[in-house]
Amino acid sequence: MATVRDGDKAVLLVIDVQVGVMKAAWDAPRVIRNVARAVERARGAGVPVVWVQHADDQLALGSPAWRWVPELVPAIGEALIPKQFNSSFEKTTLEEELARLGASRVVLAGAASNWCIRATAYGALDRGYDVTLIEDAHTTESLELDDGVTIAAEAVVNELNLAMKWLTYPGRNSGTATAEAVDFAPNAGRAEAPETSDPLALWHRIARARDASGLALLLADDVVFHSPVVHTPQRGKPIVTQYLAAALRVFGNESFRYVRELRGEHDAVLEFELELDSTRINGVDMLRWDDEGRVVEFKVMLRPLKAVNLIHQKMAAMLQGG
Repeated sequence: MATVRDGDKAVLLVIDVQVGVMKAAWDAPRVIRNVARAVERARGAGVPVVWVQHADDQLALGSPAWRWVPELVPAIGEALIPKQFNSSFEKTTLEEELARLGASRVVLAGAASNWCIRATAYGALDRGYDVTLIEDAHTTESLELDDGVTIAAEAVVNELNLAMKWLTYPGRNSGTATAEAVDFAPNAGRAEAPETSDPLALWHRIARARDASGLALLLADDVVFHSPVVHTPQRGKPIVTQYLAAALRVFGNESFRYVRELRGEHDAVLEFELELDSTRINGVDMLRWDDEGRVVEFKVMLRPLKAVNLIHQKMAAMLQGG
């Protein structure tokens, strides 16, 4: 087990927000604005900002592509850490700098989400730091695989945000926050891990917040999903997560509410109502969970038939659009 860092001091780590890195990155202008806002807020809170800058054959040291984007300018006295590998800790002075600053928590922003941000986040956790990823201040490029499949950059960003919310390490905390809401105060990263002892309570929190990230903790690996708009059961956490995440967005308007609940030791039936596109919908969610509190079966029933057709149309559009 890694040595958990003592203390309660945060450091903002800005990684690779360079001209060549951001040139083709997804939603780069927005992400750069959010990184700049995080830097502004960190400085205002007296939190050190550390700048990590990559160089390799494609990003030549001193070249125009290697430079920071114009919107970001390290201040005099802020540490600059050059690197050549994905993890900001590998063959750099970052760990020594964090020790000098007395850091126990690393707040991350920058690029690229699936390479240097992920490697640095995991590297920090492995070395005993708490980690907060600024969920709207990191980005990457879409990936074109050899078989012609494209992995969209937005999907990569969302997956890492989800992962960072639900990773668990002994004695350390991992989470996310927006650039506007990230708390740089002492112990801000020490939120208690979500409880899984009551799966129904967790589902209610997920439904109220319309936050699909909690599904990673709620669902068993072999969960089965039964839907009135899909003819066959959907099996396994990845596909069920996709369907339930889409459902949270389709059903998630202000009119949705649970009106009745019947609960057993390992199962529950929840009746709900909502109005969607002037159609009044009545339905039932049926959940069954195992001894560890993980949902192993999730079944949805809807009425009237008009509602089934409407939900089918909207779910298909949501799933196809990612």
